[in-house]
Amino acid sequence: MIQSKLQCELKLYKLKHLVKNLKNNGKTMIKKERNIFKFTDEQKEILIGLLLGDGHLEQMSLVTYRLKVEQSADKEEYLYHLYDIFKDYCGSKPILKIKSNGDRSLMFQTKTSISLNFYGKQFYRDKIKIIPIRLLHRWLTPKVLAY
Repeated sequence: MIQSKLQCELKLYKLKHLVKNLKNNGKTMIKKERNIFKFTDEQKEILIGLLLGDGHLEQMSLVTYRLKVEQSADKEEYLYHLYDIFKDYCGSKPILKIKSNGDRSLMFQTKTSISLNFYGKQFYRDKIKIIPIRLLHRWLTPKVLAY
């Protein structure tokens, strides 16, 4: 009798958590979908161009990255141009950074996303930026080179 009561309580506990998960599933799915970026072909080309240059990805977990772009303050127009391209994936507008030596720069970053994982795996080995030679011939386009 005691064992069957414990089994019933365990089943009830599991059922409550199942119902709770079903209720929250909509919110959970929205949050997960929000962190999946759907890049256009143009955004992909620009991203590759940035990664070949001074843009970089910051690894946030084993499978998620975020794009960080920083330019000196005198290149404000260019930074805002890049921000306009990726703003749908950013959590905030560009910020001004003032370094200890007085240099000023502007920076923006995207939200963390699994969608950047492919690019992170191609452009980084042990957190060191590399040029993915085996894929480079497929990626080099005039737009990639422009960024």
